[in-house]
Amino acid sequence: MITYTRNGSVTTKSIELAPANVRYLWNLLSSNGVNIARVRSVINRNEFTNGKTFRGIHLNKVSAYKQQENPTKKIYFSKRVPVGESNVGMQVLSVPSNLDMQETLVDFDEVLRLYNANIFVRTWNNILSYFK
Repeated sequence: MITYTRNGSVTTKSIELAPANVRYLWNLLSSNGVNIARVRSVINRNEFTNGKTFRGIHLNKVSAYKQQENPTKKIYFSKRVPVGESNVGMQVLSVPSNLDMQETLVDFDEVLRLYNANIFVRTWNNILSYFK
């Protein structure tokens, strides 16, 4: 498993060092408000989760987490600024070394559809993605 973060750390790699397909995935998820994403190599998981900080959607081998609108527990990523303020967008992406990009994109497309089920939200997000 390879874990990417914005700037990298002792235990993670910077997203700037990731292959182009992984950076594309990062940008796609970030533009749709996902904060944390994980692609598993073996186990499928199909469920919705609601925690104190994040709402998660898990489909097949992918999981995406978005911060709750009013989290009861705040979380911080490296900077001492809560997610949703200046720490918006993707923060952590974990992928297996044998990433199947086609399968991953199909599954994340469905996850994003579930997060943005409203047609107006999806249209607006697509328009905004052209300006990022």
